[in-house]
Amino acid sequence: MINRLLFITLLALFSLPLKADLLDDFGAEPVLGTAPTFTLQDLAGEKQPLAQWRGKLIMLNFWATWCGPCRAEMPGMERLWQRYRDEGLVVIAVSVDEGMARRVAKFIEILKLSYPILLDVEGIVSDRYQVSALPHSFLIDGDGKLIASVVGEQEWDSPEAYALIESLLVLNGEGVVKMIQSQEVTR
Repeated sequence: MINRLLFITLLALFSLPLKADLLDDFGAEPVLGTAPTFTLQDLAGEKQPLAQWRGKLIMLNFWATWCGPCRAEMPGMERLWQRYRDEGLVVIAVSVDEGMARRVAKFIEILKLSYPILLDVEGIVSDRYQVSALPHSFLIDGDGKLIASVVGEQEWDSPEAYALIESLLVLNGEGVVKMIQSQEVTR
């Protein structure tokens, strides 16, 4: 914990900006714009609006129980969530399984996942985010602005993922999108 806080403090003190190479190192593509808002049901049938997590760094992941790469990356997402949730990261997994809430619940139980799971049974939200392949994740800042898109299976508990998330947590709500925009201009 102290090492992580020291890293974050040093990162802030030396004003190391979120560099495009942090995104590149992780296989993420910068995405600019406002994240589409939505309200979806969770596994308990409760409506969960995206807006409730405003102010947090959000990793929004679209997945399905039949998707092998989705299954492979989800334990790493759990470790990422456990590591950074107290520092402002929210991991939200949106299942695009059609009408299979029981199957999704069993899947979550088997993998012992504790982050929020939402159901997009009609595919409306995945369409709004233009998801064309699974898994597909988006990073969203505390102001509801899209930061990056990550398509395909990722190692969410890798040093590259941790470096990216730590940088975003330091900068969350402090102009992350402006920094990415300025770096895109200089590329």
